[in-house]
Amino acid sequence: MSLFAWRWVQRKIPTDDILKIRGFSMASKCQCCDQEESFAHIFFSGHTATQVWSHFLAIDLAFSSPPILADGASKTGGNPEAIFKNACPSSYFGSCG
Repeated sequence: MSLFAWRWVQRKIPTDDILKIRGFSMASKCQCCDQEESFAHIFFSGHTATQVWSHFLAIDLAFSSPPILADGASKTGGNPEAIFKNACPSSYFGSCG
């Protein structure tokens, strides 16, 4: 899990948009919907990703004191990527754009 997390933070997960940047040519389609697969879509803006983030936000509201993710949601307007970055130490995102 830690290797995946490190690769995720560094945006080294081989999603279609990242593979295209590296020169691979392919038809891009999310496995959960018909939109183009991208790092942001898979982990933040896609319907399934939004449901997952909402689930964790509900858990955070129920069990955290103070609620870490909920506080981030109020500061970021509900943007899941911004919520995650707000809840995690900024050093994790040093090389992420």
